Amino acid sequence: MSTITVIVVNYNGGDLLRRCLDALAAQTAKSFEVVVVDNGSTDGSLEALGQLPANFRVIATGRNLGFAAANNLALRES
Repeated sequence: MSTITVIVVNYNGGDLLRRCLDALAAQTAKSFEVVVVDNGSTDGSLEALGQLPANFRVIATGRNLGFAAANNLALRES
């Protein structure tokens, strides 16, 4: 079980999403999980992620839930 959950809400984040997740993966502390909620991106940002570390997961909503609802979804799933 992770002691920290990092929630990243994405909507057409492109390269910024990849850079954000790369920075999180480079942390020396490893007792955390990352939950990425994608709010129906159409820019290919999810497809560009490739393989993610085991403590990272993606929830693709298929539509834009909005920032608050996406955070609440990630919180329920963590």
